[in-house]
Amino acid sequence: MPLRSAPLFRARALCQFGRAPRGDPPLHHMPALPYWIPAVVIGCSCLYACWKGGTEERVAAVYFALAALAAPFLLDRRWAGTQWAMFAVDLGYLALMLVFAFRTARWWPLPAAAFQLLAVLTHVASLFDHQLRAWAYVTAGVIWTYLGLAAIVVGAHNRARERVVLA
Repeated sequence: MPLRSAPLFRARALCQFGRAPRGDPPLHHMPALPYWIPAVVIGCSCLYACWKGGTEERVAAVYFALAALAAPFLLDRRWAGTQWAMFAVDLGYLALMLVFAFRTARWWPLPAAAFQLLAVLTHVASLFDHQLRAWAYVTAGVIWTYLGLAAIVVGAHNRARERVVLA
């Protein structure tokens, strides 16, 4: 058996040498993490935020977890253009983060809102740039999502540390 699988090699070659004549190669041919790793990271992070965080961290974690659970049902698997349903979910989450950023004395909603704004701007970029490749669209979304999740976890951790110091 050859070291390189034929579909994966073809998909990489098409991406490497310019746009494929019939569109982007399907994303399922690209190397990726097993599906359970992001589920465990998101689940553990949201559970930690609900366990150790305050009201803001809990609300943000629940919204994040619900969005993560709904994502497989909302995504257009063809990746042919803007993901409208996820765009709407991301706009709602951005609104929530902005409300937290303006109404709380906590600092973590500021980077969380900034990362979520970048996720929304990635959707906007896909509206204006029709040459935006599916792999770039997905990768940018994943990066901003995990950075926003990290901000929530750090906020929950800091809230737990404050409770220990005050006790």
